[in-house]
Parts: sequence; C-alpha cells; structure tokens
Amino acid sequence: MESIVEELLAKIAAEPRVSARGGVRAARGQARADLGMVLFAEREAIAALWEAADAAVRESAGAATADLAEAVERLRPLFGPRK
Repeated sequence: MESIVEELLAKIAAEPRVSARGGVRAARGQARADLGMVLFAEREAIAALWEAADAAVRESAGAATADLAEAVERLRPLFGPRK
C-alpha cells in the first residue's frame, strides 16, 4: 500500500498545471495543501532526520546510526506503507 506522501504526490501529479490566465480552482489544489500541512506538522522530525543523516554521512559512526533510526521511525507513519 502507498504511503500518505506517495498518495498525495500522485494526486499532485494528476492535477492540471496552473495556467497564467486563472490558475487552479481551490479544490484541485487540495492535495498540494494537504502535503504542505503534513510536512509542516512533521517539520521537527524531518529536520531531525536530516541532521542524523548528515551526521551519519560525515562521521560514519554508530552513534549517528541510532539517531538516524529514531528519526526514521518518527517519520514511518508518513513515508512508510500504510496497512
């Protein structure tokens, strides 16, 4: 099953492009708004994931691996498959 993020990205890809003469009606932009809200709500977890991944790349140390694993688990509900 798709993750929440994959589902929203698919909806966004299916939306018509914004035209210079009128834009997209509000209902058509709902998937973009939903994705923005989801990512905003998890901004701290996303930042922690980036920091842990950056540390793992720079240090290649075991301590960074634990931080990275914790950040991944925090984001699993969004980016992992749903049941």
